[in-house]
Amino acid sequence: MEQAERVLASSIVSPLQAFVELVEAKGSFEEELMQKKLPYFDLMNLFDRYIRAVDRRRIVEAIERPVHVFGPKSAWKGNCIYHEPRPFTEMAALFRQAKIVINSVPMFKRGLHERMLLALASGASVITNRSDYVQQIFSNSPALLGYLSPDYTKINEEIERALQDEQKRFTQVVATHATLKAHTWDERAKQLLQELPSHVEAVEQEMQIK
Repeated sequence: MEQAERVLASSIVSPLQAFVELVEAKGSFEEELMQKKLPYFDLMNLFDRYIRAVDRRRIVEAIERPVHVFGPKSAWKGNCIYHEPRPFTEMAALFRQAKIVINSVPMFKRGLHERMLLALASGASVITNRSDYVQQIFSNSPALLGYLSPDYTKINEEIERALQDEQKRFTQVVATHATLKAHTWDERAKQLLQELPSHVEAVEQEMQIK
């Protein structure tokens, strides 16, 4: 799918943006969806899930070192070592045993995933999709090994560079911790408490006007 490949190759275009632009470009496409009673949001979610699945398969298959997968076995090629699924409460302990964690999130172009934050906090470098937002937040930190489609195999160069010097790798990860402090749940709660009241008030006023 052309739009899916566009999302995978971009550091700024999200699945939602690509899907909406596709519908608008086709003109009568949205009307056709309604006539056939195909739920718009269901199709958009399927598009998003397709992009996630393609990206995860490609990055795992591209890596030339053993990859530990915690979940059901799949048809992925490569050096996969499968383990039973583990709860989120055990992730920090697992990440402390890892040197590099894969964070495939092609749907996030203006946000951060908990997996990335937890991995860095636990001392692991992170393989993740490049996004302008992440590069800006972390000032292009070498602790983040970025990739974009179609250049998945180039991640092997980044992996080898990171593993050449363990002390240097760990120091680079620790250097991100100052940034992590601004993205804890406590900090998010403070921001919500500051911003939500005005949004709630605006909605209530709008409802009164109607």
